[in-house]
Amino acid sequence: MRSNSLLILFLLSIVIGISSCEKTIDVNVPPYDRKLVVSSVTAVGGKIYALAGTSAAIKDRSSNPDLFVTNAEIKLYVDDVYKETMVYDGTYGYPSTIVAEAGKKYTIKMTAPTYVELEASTMAPSPVALTAVERIPDIRKNEDGDLQDAIDITFTDPATAGDHYIVRIHGSQDSMMGNYDICVNTSDPSVETTAGGIDDVNTCFDNKAMFVRDDLFNGRQKTIRFYVNSDLIRPAYNGVDSMYSGIELFHVPEAYFKFVQTSSRALDVNGNPFAEPVNVYTNATNGYGMFAIITWDTKEIK
Repeated sequence: MRSNSLLILFLLSIVIGISSCEKTIDVNVPPYDRKLVVSSVTAVGGKIYALAGTSAAIKDRSSNPDLFVTNAEIKLYVDDVYKETMVYDGTYGYPSTIVAEAGKKYTIKMTAPTYVELEASTMAPSPVALTAVERIPDIRKNEDGDLQDAIDITFTDPATAGDHYIVRIHGSQDSMMGNYDICVNTSDPSVETTAGGIDDVNTCFDNKAMFVRDDLFNGRQKTIRFYVNSDLIRPAYNGVDSMYSGIELFHVPEAYFKFVQTSSRALDVNGNPFAEPVNVYTNATNGYGMFAIITWDTKEIK
């Protein structure tokens, strides 16, 4: 008993000693310099529309600050020629009368009281069509023994180097039950993970954003084979109409490609204390956000 009592006294003395060594340290955090934020992604053929906001310090998040900016002025340039000033529409954002056209350069310059001017530019890519989409039922089994369909998509890459694509597949039940997360497999070396790497056919890619560069097929026809669990991709009948899965091919500027890729990566590592933090890509100077023109084509998977 005496030895136990001495042990307890010893442990208490350690706790008291550590407690007596505690010291409150005041950290002087420098003032945070807020910057403008732009959010504008427009499809070729649509009118350019932008949202304006402001960044905030981490410590401000607890107070739920209003980050929208309604008193900004956004000047829009096409091929470096000023076209018009976009002003707040009183409801949500900043509309333009300019229709985005493929092959043209678009620039915005955003100003607001007390903020440094933000500038961002983007080139509008040319439309790239899905020339063929073929589903081959029950072609293989994945690691878990589930039957998978093959989905072959074919398109022709423009002759210019440096084209970037994002592929999205959605299941046939979407129209009734919302968008499911679907595991997609592929062995094609042109398809990247969110971290920019290449994995094997058992890697689970996110159906909402699969990233493809044209480094290996520049200027040529390209066919990519994806594998999806058969139960998720086969046509369904809702009692009235047949419902089909769909596939979308987005042709996007490199900046938007990096933005979506890093955003996806940031979500992947969110909450993981052992993962390295990810900086989401921005193409704005003196600010943050994304200004981009994109194109896409979509087809049903039958």
